[in-house]
Amino acid sequence: DLITLRNIQEKGGLKKLEGKTYKVALAPKPDELLDYDLPLGQQNKFIKQRLSKVANEMTVDDAINLGFDPFDFGNNDKAAINAAKKEMLRDDQSVVAFLNNWAVFRGEQGAGEKLLNKHGIKGIKYKANQGVGARNVPETGKSNYVIFDENLINILAKYGIVGSVGITALQNSDI
Repeated sequence: DLITLRNIQEKGGLKKLEGKTYKVALAPKPDELLDYDLPLGQQNKFIKQRLSKVANEMTVDDAINLGFDPFDFGNNDKAAINAAKKEMLRDDQSVVAFLNNWAVFRGEQGAGEKLLNKHGIKGIKYKANQGVGARNVPETGKSNYVIFDENLINILAKYGIVGSVGITALQNSDI
């Protein structure tokens, strides 16, 4: 799989593209990655088991933030937490909602991703050429990957993009 990494620097209002394309080997197998395009109930067994472990990280404060106050459960913290876990792991729960909830609970962007990594889900995969909100374009059969730990990526080859060619490519792209 090829991954493109780009650094865009702003100088005097102009954008200059500097980047390289890398051929990489990923340590995690695709089946070990959370599928961004599927609701939680349609994830594979490996992922579902680990999502359950992530949900076990839920605190009473997290449950309250999700709307499950122990007061409504006879002042039972454990019952509120269990109800919140069940809500978080609903079969129709989207990956984006799951991750956004963790960010809100913990007040930290990426909190959900850190928990996924901690419990054995090393990244996310999503359909290539789909774009955010454009999930209805024809399937290409290719995937993009977000790997949480850079040490799980082995760079096999680097291909450079030279100055003016890179700038021209940026101007002609849909970025």
